[in-house]
Amino acid sequence: MSLRALITALLVGLSCGAAGSLGGCAPLDEHCDAAGRCVCENESACDLECPGDGCDIDCASIDRCAATCDNGCSFDCHDAPDCDVGCLDDCAVDCRSVSTCAASCGARCDYHCENASSCEVTVGPESSVRCQSVGSCVVDCLGACTVDCGGGGCEVRCAGGVTPEDIEGGKRCP
Repeated sequence: MSLRALITALLVGLSCGAAGSLGGCAPLDEHCDAAGRCVCENESACDLECPGDGCDIDCASIDRCAATCDNGCSFDCHDAPDCDVGCLDDCAVDCRSVSTCAASCGARCDYHCENASSCEVTVGPESSVRCQSVGSCVVDCLGACTVDCGGGGCEVRCAGGVTPEDIEGGKRCP
């Protein structure tokens, strides 16, 4: 590693440590900036890890996008065969025009899957799931959640084997 690259890495690392309480801080990655904005477009595959809160991840026109982040992240994947995301609490996941969209997120997750063959998500308490124009929508709720099935069928599984309740347009786990 050159001296210049070492100094740059050190400065970015120090600024990430100082900014940790202010929001997301991305790793030294060609797809991410220090503010936690990560973009992958027109590539075959992208594997992103954005440590810290508040990351903003965008994947478009890509064969496969896999991403992990902490709290308060947003993940947008569109025009891609496979999208896979893992995040902690307060995340927003939006998949459009994809083959599969798999996600695992914690409390207060907002998951939206549209124009997809397969949507699979595990969400924490106080989460909402919307599946629109999909082949299948499989949802595991680890706490109270609502699922809007968009006029199609959804398989909703509630924590502890509790039977999901029917609501207008979908299901709910108490």
